[in-house]
Amino acid sequence: MWHSLQLQVVTPVFNSAGAQDTPHLNTPPEIRVPSLRGGMRFWLRAMAARYVGDDPHLLRKVENKCLGSTERSSSIAIRISGNPEPASQDLSTYMSEEEQTWIGYLLGQAFTTKGKPHTKAYVPPNREFQIKIRRQHGDDDAVTCALAALWLNITYGGVGARVRRGFGRLRITDADMTLAGWDSETIRTPHLNHYFEAGHTGHIGLEGLPHRSVEALHRVCAEARGEDPKEFQLPGHRMKSTLSSLGESHTISGLSAPLSASGWQEALARTGKELRYFRAQRDEKHTENARGPHIKTKGWKDVILGEGHEMPRAALGLPVGYKDGREVRAFRGPAQNPEQLRRSSPLWIRPIVQAEQWHLFSFAFLNEFLPESGGPQGARVGLFKEGKHKKNITVKNDDIRTTAKEWTEELACRADAFSNGRPQ
Repeated sequence: MWHSLQLQVVTPVFNSAGAQDTPHLNTPPEIRVPSLRGGMRFWLRAMAARYVGDDPHLLRKVENKCLGSTERSSSIAIRISGNPEPASQDLSTYMSEEEQTWIGYLLGQAFTTKGKPHTKAYVPPNREFQIKIRRQHGDDDAVTCALAALWLNITYGGVGARVRRGFGRLRITDADMTLAGWDSETIRTPHLNHYFEAGHTGHIGLEGLPHRSVEALHRVCAEARGEDPKEFQLPGHRMKSTLSSLGESHTISGLSAPLSASGWQEALARTGKELRYFRAQRDEKHTENARGPHIKTKGWKDVILGEGHEMPRAALGLPVGYKDGREVRAFRGPAQNPEQLRRSSPLWIRPIVQAEQWHLFSFAFLNEFLPESGGPQGARVGLFKEGKHKKNITVKNDDIRTTAKEWTEELACRADAFSNGRPQ
């Protein structure tokens, strides 16, 4: 029996139908089942890591049981029905000149030209489609946890590129389902009150999931650890994980004050503007960008051009490119022949709308920034110019917490906390 979920696109989805190594812009965009499953695997691991830690063997056991492997199919089958039509107009068509600037900042180079949005390869907001779900095999616990991973992916994550910066957001608006502890009400994307409460507690965890699904997760994790579910001791937030993990002490979250926005364009533009001002902490006139706001980052002045070594804002993701071939990147191995490492931003920003009122819900995973650090061959951060190592840079694990705390707390007080009163 197939169960139906009705979904709506909230912010533009950049999701390619091509192979992994095919550029997104060369293939038509669509909502893809593999992309949904990829997000579900991430959130299932984040659920399980709270109880089994970062042991890859145990996490793989949980993942295989619920979402399948190369040797075993998933406990649930998923289909997309009525895949939404891709855009017919360039993304910039829907934006003012100022909105293009700040949304372009969020998008990065892949979907912009000279810093402005420039692509038709996306699924536009307000498009609707259906997800069909059917139980395939396995016990109720496996099915329940698979559905919990889907719910978390849509509640906090999304589909496609630039999800951490507010794109690819979906919401479940209606459902016809009764399956393994979930029903048509519990599977829907929660209202604003849910995000308000998560912001009030200061973390994201298993709140919002049906109690039966939390119990199912306990049993699945107990089985993975070879323990009797009745005697399974929940380690809670004390379980250490170097991976993304849900729960108190593993995450930090906050809901912004209401935005002055009438649609997704204004909401994302406000997001991009505040993030840019948040990163550029100094007000200083410069000549290379006479039309832009006169702001610069402390890292540029103190570290890139100066003698400093500490760069807390680098915890927002690496690599970061600067002009004249300069780049701050994570790497390991000898500095003369380094292996470059990517560090995705731990900070996720989600535009939330209810009754035409927009907010930003932000959260960060507080896992280790450089878990492979230590010794001359271990992971570290460095400044490079035209590929040559110039010096090492210090980015501490606590920089993630400090940076996310400042971002969430200041925006909770006022939505223009970082741009207000500064050069425009």
